[in-house]
Amino acid sequence: MHRRRLDLRLRFAGRENLARVRALVASLLREETDVPFRDDEVDEIVLGLQEILTNVLRHAYGGDPTGRVDLRVVVFGGRFLARVRDRGAPVRADALAMRTPSADAEAGRGLMLVRRTMDRVRYGRRGQVNFVHLERRAQAAGAPR
Repeated sequence: MHRRRLDLRLRFAGRENLARVRALVASLLREETDVPFRDDEVDEIVLGLQEILTNVLRHAYGGDPTGRVDLRVVVFGGRFLARVRDRGAPVRADALAMRTPSADAEAGRGLMLVRRTMDRVRYGRRGQVNFVHLERRAQAAGAPR
């Protein structure tokens, strides 16, 4: 069996580019992989990735439209791997805590959502660079997550 490895690298700035990034990643997962992801998995992966990218643009860069984000997506053998890097403000330690916001909270569900859509989420900072690593494996057809 021929295994196909996809390796996508993007650099972008500004929230206006998120829809294009989301569409590109969804298209790759649906059409270009050796082990296909189900539609519901693609939707979840794209949702989790978009949440991370939105958080970088909103929080790390404080909404600055010139803040650049480096995104690398690798898809191989039924695995989705993403690395998001930025040079914005570091993430506050309390923001990484796993907690459920109150029902009437208007914000605070983003990282909880990301953790539910991914098998693994890891954050770190090296020097002036933040990074987030995301991983998700394709489920067998018909298998619940």
